[in-house]
Amino acid sequence: TKLPFLHYLPKPVFDKILTKIGRSWAAGAYMDLLGEKRFRAVLAEAGVKEYTIHKNRIGPFTMDFVAIF
Repeated sequence: TKLPFLHYLPKPVFDKILTKIGRSWAAGAYMDLLGEKRFRAVLAEAGVKEYTIHKNRIGPFTMDFVAIF
C-alpha cells in the first residue's frame, strides 16, 4: 500500500482507510496481517508444537515473524 504504519492500525480502521483512498483491493481477507498472538495460534491449529519465532525488526518495530521448526 506504500503507506507507512497503516498496517499497525486495527483491521476495521485499516480497511476503511484503504477503501477511502481507492485501494479496496487490499482490504478484507486479502491483507489480514497477524500479530504474534494470532501467529502462535495458527501454528497451534496446524499442530506445530516445537518452534522458535524470530522477529525481523527495524528499530523498535517488528516487520514480520519467521517460525523456525
